[in-house]
Amino acid sequence: MQLLRNAEEIKKKKEEEEHSLNRLQPKLQKFIEELQAQSSPKMFELTGLDLGPARCRILAQNIAYNNSLLSISLNRKGICDSEGQTLAQMLFTNMTLRTLEIEGNRLGPRTAEAFGAALKANMGLKLLDLSNNSLTAEGQDQSGMMALFDSLPFNTTLQTLIVSSTGLNREGGEKLRLAIENNHGVTCVDYSMNEIDRDDSEAIQTHVISNKEKLDAERFSEWKERKAMFKEFTELKLLFLEESAQKEKSLLEVEAMMETEEEMLGKWQKYLVESELEKKRLIERLEEA
Repeated sequence: MQLLRNAEEIKKKKEEEEHSLNRLQPKLQKFIEELQAQSSPKMFELTGLDLGPARCRILAQNIAYNNSLLSISLNRKGICDSEGQTLAQMLFTNMTLRTLEIEGNRLGPRTAEAFGAALKANMGLKLLDLSNNSLTAEGQDQSGMMALFDSLPFNTTLQTLIVSSTGLNREGGEKLRLAIENNHGVTCVDYSMNEIDRDDSEAIQTHVISNKEKLDAERFSEWKERKAMFKEFTELKLLFLEESAQKEKSLLEVEAMMETEEEMLGKWQKYLVESELEKKRLIERLEEA
């Protein structure tokens, strides 16, 4: 019976998507075509566009296998919990997207849980904004947020996580603290407008600041290394040009010397020929005498 209901639900969603696909707004239609052609703009906002469940699923399906889009804003589009899960699932295949903003929608605990699973696999996303969503069902269900935070120790690329105004309580705040303490990539966490213990909040900020300092130190070290490599490359290039110029000069000198020798040989051969002719003329005059 459950399988039958699932099959009917899938069929219904497919029909909704096919119906919506034929009635897309021109701007959204163009964007989806660009996603399919891997030629979309790097950043896109759905300002002024109606989304709805079917269109949201169509959009997620096309983003899932796109490698040209880097940032998308889906803020305040009325996205529900089931569609939020679809958006999370696209991160299993899309490793190019860097920023995903879904602030102010109708996402719930299942979306938070889905993003937790996705972040364990995704190694591309750098900023995730889930703020102003009832990810805890108005504070009654923290399980989705627990799953989301459980993913942080396994993720090495996410740098900014925004979960302000999501109904997070003290238990959730403690879980976030433990997750951040075992994560070395997150450098900014916004959990404002939630009921988090002060000690947990201070511990989170201390570790986030430490992560930021380490990241800055790594970037500075990489910058110095690139600078040293560029200097070495420049010096080698100059050395190569000097050696090439010296070789070119030596080659010109050899060619000039060869030309001089050939010229001298030509003069000597001409002298021999002229001498032989003079000798013959002298013999002829003697014979005539």
